[in-house]
Amino acid sequence: MSSLDGVETGRLPRDAEAVIGSVLGGASVVAVAAGCVGRESRLSFISCILRLAEEYGVDGVVVLATPRTRPDSERALRVVSDAGVAIPGVIVEVSDAPGILERAARRLVEYLAARFPRVVSCTSPGSRRLAAALALASVTPGSVEGSEANVVHLDFWWGPWTGLPYPLVPRPLEPLYVIHPVWEPPRGREAPKWLRKLRVRELLESVGVEAGSLRACIAVKALQVNIECSGTARYDYDRAECTPCVLSLETPLGEITVDDWCKPESWVKAAEDAGKLASSDKGIPGLVVRALAEASGLYWWLAGSEDGRGEALLYTLGDRLLVDANLVYKGVHIEALMGASIALPWAVVAEIERSLAEALKRNAGLRDPEKVLRRIVAGVLLRELQATTPVLPSDPPPADTAMIRMDPLILEKYTLVTEDTGAYTLWRSHPSSKITRVLSARQSLEPWRWDEIDVRARAARAAYALLHVACLAEKTRGMLRGTNAWQTIGIHLEKFKIKTRKHTS
Repeated sequence: MSSLDGVETGRLPRDAEAVIGSVLGGASVVAVAAGCVGRESRLSFISCILRLAEEYGVDGVVVLATPRTRPDSERALRVVSDAGVAIPGVIVEVSDAPGILERAARRLVEYLAARFPRVVSCTSPGSRRLAAALALASVTPGSVEGSEANVVHLDFWWGPWTGLPYPLVPRPLEPLYVIHPVWEPPRGREAPKWLRKLRVRELLESVGVEAGSLRACIAVKALQVNIECSGTARYDYDRAECTPCVLSLETPLGEITVDDWCKPESWVKAAEDAGKLASSDKGIPGLVVRALAEASGLYWWLAGSEDGRGEALLYTLGDRLLVDANLVYKGVHIEALMGASIALPWAVVAEIERSLAEALKRNAGLRDPEKVLRRIVAGVLLRELQATTPVLPSDPPPADTAMIRMDPLILEKYTLVTEDTGAYTLWRSHPSSKITRVLSARQSLEPWRWDEIDVRARAARAAYALLHVACLAEKTRGMLRGTNAWQTIGIHLEKFKIKTRKHTS
C-alpha cells in the first residue's frame, strides 16, 4: 500500500502517475474507491472492494481520500491484505476544500481510465460529498477519450448482519447496483481462489468477532454458502443478474427450503415455515426444534402492556432495556444485533450460569431433557450477549426480585422487560415502577407478514436465523455430550445441517 499527498492542490500529486503505475503494475481492472471514516464506512469499504474483486476481477485499488478519511482507508486496506486477498492499493490524498476535491477526482479518473483497460468506481464508503465527487467524475466525459468508469453502489440489507463484512454475509444481501455501466464484467465466474483461501480468523478479529463464537460460526457458514453458490448478485437499470441457488436447513422434523436465495420473499417464507414447524407438537424432536428456533430469531419479540396495548417490535422501542432471564433463553441477543440497546442485571447472569452448571452435570437430563437443553442453549446465548452488552450491578438471584431492587439511578434510565407474567405483575405493583417503565414481552411469527417492515430487512433476519439454528445446534451438541440428556437429545441435534444445490427452473 502506498500513499500520495496532494492536499494543497486540485491536481494529482506530482509523482502520482509513477507510483500508481509502479504499485498496480499490470493490473487489468482497477477500482477507484471513496475513502472511508468510521466503523460502518470502513466495513462498507472492505465489502465493496471484495465484492468488486469477486464480480469484476478487480486486481488493483486506488483510494480517493481526504485528510479525514485517510487513516481509516489505510486501516481498511490492511484488513483486506491481512485476510489474504492480494490486491495492491494506493491512497491518493487531496484537500476537501471547495472545488479542489472535485477537480482532483476528475483528474484521477481520467488518468486511470487512460492507463488501465477497465476502471470501476465504488462510491458507497464515502461521505455524501466525496461519493458525489467521485460519481460525477466517473460519469462525465473528460479531455481524454473513454475517460468514464463504471459506477457501482454496494447495497446492504442490514438486520443482524450489521457489523460483518462481505464475504461473511450471503451474497444476495450485499448486491452491487451498477449506476453507470460503461463496460460489461465477465460472466459465469467461479468462486475466486482468494474466497476459498480467505483468512477468516483475521477478518473476524478485524471487526471484533471472537473466533469460536456463535456469531463467528454463522459468518463462516455464510462464507461456505457463498463459495458453494458461486455467481453474481448485480443489478442495473435494465436487468437484474443474480445467480439463483437453493439453500435448505435440515431438521429432525424435515427440511426448510429457501427456493431461490436471490429473492427476499423466499427467505421470508422459509423462516415463517420454520417457525410454524417449530410450533408443532412432535415429541422430543419437536421440543429440540422449538428450543433452537425460539433462540435464533425465527420468532420476533414484541413488547407492550400485558393486554397487548401499545405493543411494538422490541428493537424499535428506542428505550434502554433491562431484560429478564427468560428473554436471554429465547434469543434477545438477536434484537441487540437489530439495534436494541440491552443491558443485563448481574442476577440474570448468575442465574443462567448456575442453571448451566446444573445442566452440565453427568446425571442431568434423566427426568427433564428439555430443561437441560434450554439451559445449555441459554449458556451459549449468554456468552454472545456478554460480548457486546453491559452487565449492571444487582442483588443475587432470583432475578425477578433482584431487578426491582437495583439502584434507582440505574432503574430510572432503563425499561424493565420480562416474558414472565408473575414478574410483570410484581414489577407493576412495586414502588420502583414509579421511576422505571415496565413492559411485558412475547414472541410472535406475525411480523414476517408485516408490510411495514421492508421485505429486505425481513429477509436479512431470516437468513441469519436459519444459519443461527444450524450453528446453535453445533454449539449445544458439543456442550451436551457427556450428559445423560445426550442419549435423548443428541441424536436429534446431529440432524441440523445447512445444504445448498443449484437452482433448476
